[in-house]
Amino acid sequence: MKENRLLKISALFFVSLIVFGCSSIRINEVQRRFILENKGEKKYFLIEYINKNRNLIGEVPTLIINKKDGQEIIRSDEKFDSRLNLKRNDIVRIDILSIEKSIPLYGSAGKNGVITIYCYGKSNL
Repeated sequence: MKENRLLKISALFFVSLIVFGCSSIRINEVQRRFILENKGEKKYFLIEYINKNRNLIGEVPTLIINKKDGQEIIRSDEKFDSRLNLKRNDIVRIDILSIEKSIPLYGSAGKNGVITIYCYGKSNL
């Protein structure tokens, strides 16, 4: 009887671990700002890219979005309070400027590093 109960508890634990513990990516409140407009795993592309380069940048890097038509949008930590209106397929290239290199160029806006996203021209970014 106790063995059955122990077996059921163990099975329930492993099912819970699989269902709740194996989500593909965990994000915090700051990272929500970097979610793309895609569905599924593609919406976390920028978060994963930033996490892979975490040693170069701080928690909330300044984003510079360069569009093909020459328009540049700068979103720093002070005014960056909404999600990006951007999809994975809109992104052509991403450059990361480390904290050490971004402070001399951008001053206090570069205190957490700078990420430049080059994308196709979109009027509603």
